[in-house]
Amino acid sequence: MYIICYTEERSMLHLKRPPAMIKEEFTAKLDLLRSVLQSHGYSQIYLQAEGAMRWLTGTHHQVIDIPAYESTTVHALVTFSEGKTHIGLTCEPWEKNRVRDLVDHGIWNETDAEASYIEPSQIPDTAALLLPDDANYSDILRQAVSPLAERTDGNQYAKLTWLVHESRNALIEASQTLKEGMTCWDVRSLIYSCCHARGIELSMVLTGLSGMEAFLHPVWDERFHIQKGTVLKLAVNARFCDMFHSATQLVTVGIPPASYQRRVHNALQDAALAYADAYRAHAAESTVYHQLDAVFRRTAEVHALPGFEQSAYLHHPGGPLSPLGSRDFILQPEGTRLLYPWAQFAVNPVDCLTYSKYELQGIILPEGPPLILDEFETWEDDESHYDIKTFHGKPIKLPTILTCSGERG
Repeated sequence: MYIICYTEERSMLHLKRPPAMIKEEFTAKLDLLRSVLQSHGYSQIYLQAEGAMRWLTGTHHQVIDIPAYESTTVHALVTFSEGKTHIGLTCEPWEKNRVRDLVDHGIWNETDAEASYIEPSQIPDTAALLLPDDANYSDILRQAVSPLAERTDGNQYAKLTWLVHESRNALIEASQTLKEGMTCWDVRSLIYSCCHARGIELSMVLTGLSGMEAFLHPVWDERFHIQKGTVLKLAVNARFCDMFHSATQLVTVGIPPASYQRRVHNALQDAALAYADAYRAHAAESTVYHQLDAVFRRTAEVHALPGFEQSAYLHHPGGPLSPLGSRDFILQPEGTRLLYPWAQFAVNPVDCLTYSKYELQGIILPEGPPLILDEFETWEDDESHYDIKTFHGKPIKLPTILTCSGERG
């Protein structure tokens, strides 16, 4: 599955980028969509979100970047009838030529599914059609779109693992070229350059520079710049087709992080793993949410860090992740929404002692603990890029705090 190559400048491994969509993936997605709709008494669904459309077609549909859950300019009416599948693509009048080209060259032409351009007036008025304004639309759509249709096999999982590996690679590359005096704009430009060179889109970039340590969501501001010794936070929401990777990289410039900083970061890694372990199939969001308190209290005791337990709810608790965006929803203390097997999730706690941030992404399995995505699974070189932890008896490589020389050019 992996094709490994090396750049001349560094020895980081690179994987061959998978195709945006293949026939087997498309067929598996349609099978899952059909099954979910039928279980709720529907045979048709109207897709309008950019993320849902990317999930269906393998391509983007907006000339501007919009959140994956927002309505885009191209919509689809998917109909399952008498063993056949029809996809009716509709759009704003000025998009007709592009959409008709999509009909002629879309992945459905390699399958038994049929596609055509339809006018908005052709959308039927029937109880069999699930529409965006229906009360149960969001949850039914999530049941169909969030789980990996081929589980951990096939092209969808290949896209995810490629994105996770390459976006981490891009963050490390950017970290290694940081310089004292760089501004938020400089760092943002660097991250965009490293990601775009790999074919990765970015729907979010956060740069927490010197003076922004306590900002949980630092917004770029030219007043701030890189100073030697500060623990900087680089966070991205990376996107490739219908896959997202939510990632943070901590880095210091010129001076390695202090021993206390590493100690707290080590505790945050353990807390993130313990919290991620709560993401089990069919668990209610409130059940997962309320485990944070016990996780952080236990971690504070184990690492002898008084006050660390107050980190539990300092930052939002994360939640399910899918083609519909970096989070389908943020877990709520009284929430009743369920976690579905083969769906992804991301947790991103921040500690209250040094304001380190840590992110883990995983996949909810039908039984037992989740699969934590190992962002360094294919790496064979520099061990300074990661720490090794154990999760249910198996070693896993986790991002660590990096240090670069940061000398001015």
